[in-house]
Amino acid sequence: ELPAHVVDDANQGVLLDETYGFAPYTTWTDTTFKNATQLLTQVRAVDEIELIKIGVMRTSMTRHGRGPLPTHQPSWPDRPGEHNTTGDWQENFRQGHLDLVLLRYALAVLGGVDQLAVTHLDRVQPVGLMATSYGFGEPHRARGHLDSYGQILVVREPSYARQLALTQALGLVRPFYRPLPRAAGPHPLAELEPLLGARIGLYSTGPTRHEKQVRWPGRA
Repeated sequence: ELPAHVVDDANQGVLLDETYGFAPYTTWTDTTFKNATQLLTQVRAVDEIELIKIGVMRTSMTRHGRGPLPTHQPSWPDRPGEHNTTGDWQENFRQGHLDLVLLRYALAVLGGVDQLAVTHLDRVQPVGLMATSYGFGEPHRARGHLDSYGQILVVREPSYARQLALTQALGLVRPFYRPLPRAAGPHPLAELEPLLGARIGLYSTGPTRHEKQVRWPGRA
């Protein structure tokens, strides 16, 4: 018997997905909503399930080991924390400015979300930046990977070879930045919603449960 409420965690981010991630720096599993949906429909009929899809993101970009991180800042001032250390398996932990291009790509791969959960609002840098698009020193190198607005093209059922080429292309891009919006009032970062095409339903201003705010308990 399925409990009334089930929380399924993909465990790893969309940008590490075996199909849509940046090969060869990927996991060998599907990190989209596909697995959770299939598991639930094995127990309950589709019309008996209210599936709320939540995308989780930070106010900055992070990555363990190698792989594309266009906004990487080697001298990032914020400490990574005890759970994000350098190791033999995961290699070094890298951080960088918020990257709307990568986030839009992840959201497009997912087919959108019902809402976003934004964490680490207490870790926003004094002069926070966000990348809104990419540029290439040699425009022809972007062909097939970026559109005319500097956004990553999403191809349904991409080949491994294409994802390898995309990874190489992302190693050559130049991010274009603008200040990270820090809206005053009860809903920080509300200006990000139209930029990402998704509502922020939850946000976190600290590590404890008392520092979590819920705006949309169900579908946004």
